Amino acid sequence: FLFLSLVNPVNISSENEIINLIIHKYKNFNGLVNLSNFPPVYKQVISDFPVIWPMIDCAKISDAEYNIFDKKLKNYYINNQDLNNLDIDFTEERIMHGLFIMDKEKSFVIANADGVIKKINYQKKIGYQVTVRHLSGIVSIYTGIDEVDLTKIKLNRKIRQGDILGIPGQVSLIDNGIIYDLYCFHYGIEYRGGLIEPQGYLNFLGNRIYYKTSKY
Repeated sequence: FLFLSLVNPVNISSENEIINLIIHKYKNFNGLVNLSNFPPVYKQVISDFPVIWPMIDCAKISDAEYNIFDKKLKNYYINNQDLNNLDIDFTEERIMHGLFIMDKEKSFVIANADGVIKKINYQKKIGYQVTVRHLSGIVSIYTGIDEVDLTKIKLNRKIRQGDILGIPGQVSLIDNGIIYDLYCFHYGIEYRGGLIEPQGYLNFLGNRIYYKTSKY
């Protein structure tokens, strides 16, 4: 698998057709892929890349709902939070280049690739922000985690793909008169200091890869 090196991180799909073959083999009836069922050799192939969904079993919201809720959450944080006076790096540009990860039931935020924890910051109104540098050089930023076990999540600690980072925060949204209680956090990606929209990774080659349950 030496040809899986990350030459162009913005378009890794063109270099990793073997991963698509692996994913296709384990895709279920609704197009989702349960990484928990992968043999270890296949897990190792994608462990350096943030291509798995960074929330366990995050499959209860349709794509249409996701688009609506993501837009509402971005508008809320941009219009209702004083982003210039936060103790964490959560700018309008970062919000718009990222994606809110959410579910209708309480779940866990997980590291979606192997790496090292480089920053742990906290903002009372938003929650924890955990920054992980992956072995591929890509950096993942998880913002809005409500509960973090600081005895396990420490600076410069190595983590593995699927390790639990914490529990997402809870918000309520109204859409067409219906109240939705969601557990969510914001996920962003950087490479060499530049922001990259994560959708191209998280919907890798049109597939959503997720952990059904935690490995712990």
